[in-house]
Amino acid sequence: MANVRTILSFTDYTPTATSAQSQFPVTALKNYRKPLQPWKAAAYGSTVDVTLDFGSGNTLSGLAADPGIFLNPVNVASVRIQGNSSSSWATPPWDQPVTISKDRENGRYKGFWRLADLSASAFTYRFLNIRITAQTSVDVLPYRIGDVIVGQIIEWTSNPLYGTQRKRGDVVRSVDLQGGSQEVSKLGEPIVYLNYPFSLFNATELNEQLDLLDLGLDQPFVIWDPGLGNGSQDAYLVRRIEAMPLTQTFLQFYEGQLALREVT
Repeated sequence: MANVRTILSFTDYTPTATSAQSQFPVTALKNYRKPLQPWKAAAYGSTVDVTLDFGSGNTLSGLAADPGIFLNPVNVASVRIQGNSSSSWATPPWDQPVTISKDRENGRYKGFWRLADLSASAFTYRFLNIRITAQTSVDVLPYRIGDVIVGQIIEWTSNPLYGTQRKRGDVVRSVDLQGGSQEVSKLGEPIVYLNYPFSLFNATELNEQLDLLDLGLDQPFVIWDPGLGNGSQDAYLVRRIEAMPLTQTFLQFYEGQLALREVT
């Protein structure tokens, strides 16, 4: 099984789309603190391209040696991830189909992929394209994507020794009514909380976790956990809830817990 993977630093890009609603522009793809405020296409049932430009003279593999991509969330079940030195997508030299699955914990469709796992060819291109081929969306509404995050994948030296705790938090308001009944109103999308208990046996493993603490409470990062057992949908845009408590024992053995909250 692969180790837990993270994207801690997000590669900058300029996004464009062949279709967008004026109130849901393509620039929303970079609003990383509000992934539920998405880009939406004006078209429906036809092919739409969402293109990321990494800048003149740049290639994605030059900016990130081991790049990954996270789509969070979307309302389609498949896309093609493409690469080219120009913004041309009829027959690009890098072209890989991916399936997007539903996270049963929060009900949203999302996907995380290491580009080297999709194709052995390095992504030596200035432009990355997300091609939404003509399809019926999962909610029968115009295509949408919340965030597109690309960046260098950092793989942990080892996975947590104990099981990951994953909990769904529902954002609701409860009002007690006369007669003993209760009115429950949904106020927003569900949130997933993750808790990683650790036993750290060396300085490398310890520093990996301390690097996550350095991100602070406000800076989000991406985490993909293969231990959850489902696949590419087992990734989350998160921020930590609190500093990790660490207990040091004899011969530099550490125990602690990393508490994370999904960013919505």
